[in-house]
Amino acid sequence: MINRAHSLVIHRVIQNCDLCMNQKNPGSGPMMADVDRTAAQFPRRQCVVQYRNIDLPGRYSIPMKETDPDLVKFEADLGWMVTGGADPLAISKSAPKRFPLLHFKDFAVLNPPVNTLGTDRQQQVVDLGQGLVPFKPIVAEAKKIGIEYYIVDHDPPFKNQTALEAAKIDFDYLSGILAS
Repeated sequence: MINRAHSLVIHRVIQNCDLCMNQKNPGSGPMMADVDRTAAQFPRRQCVVQYRNIDLPGRYSIPMKETDPDLVKFEADLGWMVTGGADPLAISKSAPKRFPLLHFKDFAVLNPPVNTLGTDRQQQVVDLGQGLVPFKPIVAEAKKIGIEYYIVDHDPPFKNQTALEAAKIDFDYLSGILAS
């Protein structure tokens, strides 16, 4: 993959960090070292680590501390962070240069916070702005700290709409926030 990435002039590689997180020992040194080694193979590029906070609200601190800030960046998955009880603004503001990407997903309001994956959780995905994630203040702050990319993720099942209709609703919602 790395050789292909160089020949295709790929600027970012997103590695799902769930694969490098040990559930019994989250953020263990050897696993984080693997992330650094992968990132180092992409000279003059960034290896963006997509890390979804689905277990413990504070787990960004471990990979941020144990990876090279010049090589490894993070994608803040807003839906999972808020669902898990974390504050995405506080985390992103703590290291703004490490969070060039925001990942938008919204979940129905649930109490208490839900910290695990599962089909019941997927049933709770809703159109952006219809759930528990406070997107407007997050986007306002993201503009100030220089977030570069916004990614929208809307999982099935789609309720009374097609996937393309859901994508348009989410696109229109995010476009409206970004324009304000």
